[in-house]
Amino acid sequence: MADLKYRLAPHQYQLSFGNDTNIVNILDDCGTIPRFKFNLVKLRDTEQHMDNDLQLIDVISLVVSVGSHYQTSINDKTKCDILLLDKSLTVVRLTLCDKFATDDGEHLPQTVTKNNVLLAYGICVRNYKGPSLYTIRASKLYVNYYLNFAQYLHSWFENDKCTQKLVTWLRSCNFIMSQALLISNVKRISISKYAVLPTVKYFWILAYIQSINIDNIFHELCKNCGQSCQSHFTKMVYIHCNDVVDIIVRYNVNIEVRDSSSNLYLTLQDKHARLMFRCDAAYLRDLKTKDPTFIKVIVYK
Repeated sequence: MADLKYRLAPHQYQLSFGNDTNIVNILDDCGTIPRFKFNLVKLRDTEQHMDNDLQLIDVISLVVSVGSHYQTSINDKTKCDILLLDKSLTVVRLTLCDKFATDDGEHLPQTVTKNNVLLAYGICVRNYKGPSLYTIRASKLYVNYYLNFAQYLHSWFENDKCTQKLVTWLRSCNFIMSQALLISNVKRISISKYAVLPTVKYFWILAYIQSINIDNIFHELCKNCGQSCQSHFTKMVYIHCNDVVDIIVRYNVNIEVRDSSSNLYLTLQDKHARLMFRCDAAYLRDLKTKDPTFIKVIVYK
C-alpha cells in the first residue's frame, strides 16, 4: 500500500526500493513507457489540496520573484519564499525549506531567476492566508526542465502584455509578500462595473491614463509635525508650528483613466506616484521651480 503521508502519486499502491533491491539494465525498447509523469495542478486550483497530506501535487509556473533566506523562530530552520505565477493568473507563494533554501543545498534559490520556469514536484499545500506551497524531503525542483511546457509558458508571458504589467507591478512594489498575494489575486473588473460593486477591499482594472492634473501635484508637509503647510508669500519661507520650518514634499496626483467601458478619476498618493513618475516629489518640484513648462514634458513622458 502507498504511504498514507506525503503520497507522491494519486494511486493506492507504491513501489519502494530498499538496500536489498536488485536493479538490472535491459535492452528492450522502452519507448512506450512515458519518461515523465507529473500530477500538475493549476495554481488557482491549489486551494482544493490545502492540508491534504494524503496527496502531494506538482506545479509548473513562472518565477515572479525570489526572496532572501530567513530563519524560523521555532526550530531555527532556513527558509526562502518564491512567488509563482501561471496562466490562470494566480500568484502563489512557494516556501523552500531546509536543503532547498540553503546555499549548500541541491537546489539553490539563486538559480531560480526572474522569468525562469520552475517545475516543483512533490509539493505540500498548506493554508497560510490562503494556499501556500512548501517543499518536503521528497520534493524535486527543476528549472526550465520540462522543455515543451517551459517554452509554452515563456511564449505566453512574452505575448501577454497584461501579465507583463502584473509581474512588473509585483516586482516594483515594496509590499510584503502576503499583501502582494492578496492584492494580485483579486478580481479584475471593467470601470463601468466599479459603481455597482459590493463592498470589497481590493480589485484591479487595466486602463490607459487619459489625463493628469499637473497644476497641483505636490503636497508640502511640515517636517516637525507632518501636517500640511504653505509658504509665506512675501518671505518665501514656510511658517508652521509657530516657527520657520523645513518641509517634506510628497505627491498627491489626480489622474483620469479610461478603459473600453468608461472612465474613472483616481488620486495617487506618494508611493504610487513615484512608481509612475520614477522620481521623488522633491526632485520634480525643483524642476518645476526652474522651468514650469518643462514639467509637462517630464510628467507626460
